[in-house]
Amino acid sequence: MTTRTPGTDRLARGLPAVRAALFDLDGTLIDSEQHTEEAVEAVVARYGIAGFALPATETHGRTWESVAKEIRARTKLKVDVAELAAAMLEHWVAGTAHVIPIPGAPEAIRAAAAGGLRLGVVSSSPRSVIDSFLDKLGVSDLIEARARIGAEAVRATKPDAAACKVALTDLLAAIDNPR
Repeated sequence: MTTRTPGTDRLARGLPAVRAALFDLDGTLIDSEQHTEEAVEAVVARYGIAGFALPATETHGRTWESVAKEIRARTKLKVDVAELAAAMLEHWVAGTAHVIPIPGAPEAIRAAAAGGLRLGVVSSSPRSVIDSFLDKLGVSDLIEARARIGAEAVRATKPDAAACKVALTDLLAAIDNPR
């Protein structure tokens, strides 16, 4: 059996070696997306609209602010966007208290770190949620704080690539200038 160093094929072909990996959080590392729909329905019901739902394309990978704006556009609720977003986040955080990892997610992070990759997490969730979920996964020590990019770190969130660019810039700077 021959062993090889990961990335040597890329180097032989003149391609740069992979030095970093970014992970999404909700629905990739943690099974939390169902709680998003529950938060939307529960909070909108508080304002008298029972059974309201948005398509997953309007909620998954989106900030609570963007979800709140979409709710207002579809329902004509006269509730402040920030208030609506805060209420959904509060409901969602309570609902995800016992959330479970996607099968294999913690192992994938550990394997990537063991392979020498610098790791980052990019999410439309706030940074506090990223930190909490990484603790629950037992991998906080493998992902530097500066490589945890939440919604508040960028002006445009997913699907815009801004958060990924911030994370990659920080990770590559850390590789090129280790502490």
